[in-house]
Amino acid sequence: MFVALSKNKKGHPLFVKMEVIDNMKKETVEAFVTEHIAEKSTLQSDGHRTFPTLTDNYNIVNDCKYGYDIKDSTIRLSLLRAPRWPDVTADQGEHEFTYSLYPHEQDWRSAHVARSAMELNHPVRVKESQAGAAAEADQQIQANLLPSRLELMPFESRHVILDTIKAAERGEGSILRLYESAGGREQVTLLLPQAAREAVVVNLLEEELYKLDIQDGCVQLSFKPFEILSIRLR
Repeated sequence: MFVALSKNKKGHPLFVKMEVIDNMKKETVEAFVTEHIAEKSTLQSDGHRTFPTLTDNYNIVNDCKYGYDIKDSTIRLSLLRAPRWPDVTADQGEHEFTYSLYPHEQDWRSAHVARSAMELNHPVRVKESQAGAAAEADQQIQANLLPSRLELMPFESRHVILDTIKAAERGEGSILRLYESAGGREQVTLLLPQAAREAVVVNLLEEELYKLDIQDGCVQLSFKPFEILSIRLR
């Protein structure tokens, strides 16, 4: 679903309301809430990319709106906050966003809801190249055809997501940030670029924690439930 809108002339927030079935859960806090939070407690969490798992068969994913509230079986998605202070012109003009009701037969883990939300936020982009350019770039490509499959950082996983690839803030190298999205444990084999000679696990400040053993151009990663791992490649 695609929506375009303009700010209320009086500067008040605008909302779109969607009636959904009760029984709210959340991707990364479900286990904690079930075990530690009393019923009818008020919780705050971001709705970036995906809204809570409303039932075992529906999710709502979106490409930029993160504000929402839930009461009983009603979700209100905040389209504009439109504050008058400190910027009286905040949220002026037209806004465009996309949200989608994602039905699935299995539970949210088996349906890979987090992956679907990532796909909505990162659509496939197609760019036409000049004839012969692909073959010149890679001698293994024959007849000027691109390979049927090309991956920047190949790895196979059930619920581990490669969220970020960026330049290191400290020194040379690149940072890969991965996380386990379904509250389980998983082993992942990550195929490194040919130029990579070192792989190190770092914290969020990019301080070295320990080195990874590279074998046949691959490293093995072990994830605990909802764990985030940052890897520096050099």
